[in-house]
Amino acid sequence: QFCPNCGNSAPVPAEARCARCSEPVPASAKFCPHCGLPQTPPERPSGALPVTVITEREVRDGFAQAFQHYFTEEYPALDIDRVRERLAASSFQPVLDNKLTQLQRDTLFMQDQGRRNDAQWSYLAYAFYDLLDYFTIRFCQDLTGDPLPEEILKYQNKTRRDINLFQLIFDYLELEHTDRRVYTDFVRDMPKEKLRNASHSFLFPPKDERILFVSDQSTFGSLREGYAMTEAAIYWKAHFEKAAHVRYDNLREIKRQEKWITINGLYFNVSPALNLRMLKLLRKLQFLYNPGLV
Repeated sequence: QFCPNCGNSAPVPAEARCARCSEPVPASAKFCPHCGLPQTPPERPSGALPVTVITEREVRDGFAQAFQHYFTEEYPALDIDRVRERLAASSFQPVLDNKLTQLQRDTLFMQDQGRRNDAQWSYLAYAFYDLLDYFTIRFCQDLTGDPLPEEILKYQNKTRRDINLFQLIFDYLELEHTDRRVYTDFVRDMPKEKLRNASHSFLFPPKDERILFVSDQSTFGSLREGYAMTEAAIYWKAHFEKAAHVRYDNLREIKRQEKWITINGLYFNVSPALNLRMLKLLRKLQFLYNPGLV
């Protein structure tokens, strides 16, 4: 009520509280003395979104939405209530509970670094997808009817710097089992006329872009229709469709549509088993090439 130096009455300012933990914070403090949250927001570019707290309830609600979307789209014939029952009864449920708590703490660390909400939610979306892949592969293979390779789990929590792109692609697609018309050795195994047909029909990479493989999907083996993946993009031409390509750093939307998929709205179809693997591979690449996660 009074100045401690001169004794005159002085107005009492409203008590400042931390936006994260709600504990009182001295007016001159640069960091919360209870949880360490910076009290002076980091400088941001003009127009940038503010950093706000993502609560654990929001993280859990976000995972529930990701769960619904994952199984509704990728396994539309699967009874999702049966999957929920499998999750609740599995040993993965307590692990998941702990992981979601940890993810919320991770977002607090991102806030301390001044990372925006969209970057935090991108990180969460990546983590949710990895968790759902793990649950599906380890606990739901008998339900899905389309087993996925356990090899892909080794790429969880990885960044682009941590992986061998060629190995990742082959681990996801399992081409030796799902597509027997694949060429990886363009000198010894692939007839020159096939490579020439592909380069005239759909395969148009820059000359310094390494081609990882080419698959012949033409009816008579001419390679005028097919698909290929390089170190930077996927190229393809489906029957009765125009040639198309999408760079990995421009993957905006990959969706399952009945028995085929769409890549940025463009039709792609090889076989049901390979389409699902391609969808999952491209979603992994979409996360890996997201600059907010690098």
